[in-house]
Amino acid sequence: MKDIAKDIIEWNKICENNNFNYHLENSMLVEEFAELILALKTKNKREAVDAVIDILWVWIWTLHKLELKANEIWEAFEKIRNSNYSKFIIEDWKYVALRDTTGKIIKPAHYRAPDLSFIEN
Repeated sequence: MKDIAKDIIEWNKICENNNFNYHLENSMLVEEFAELILALKTKNKREAVDAVIDILWVWIWTLHKLELKANEIWEAFEKIRNSNYSKFIIEDWKYVALRDTTGKIIKPAHYRAPDLSFIEN
């Protein structure tokens, strides 16, 4: 994952895509989400994979434009991943998600929010 972030950052530097442009990032994400929705509706797995990877590409580049370095993106990913796992309870040595009536995961008492204090606001 660290190398992927470095590759995306390098690719965008080559393109001279260096300034944060909310409208550009937004339009790229809207376009890719539309492609993803169409691919899912038509059960086109290849197009769905392409859209998801492109969405990740835009998101990682946006994180870099927010002045996060590749290692900071990875650190944030790890902290959020750990936080997401704290949403589970363990029953019979297995992770279990408790859900409300809408299907949303209910955070148990031991849930830990990610500590992203290393990122300057």
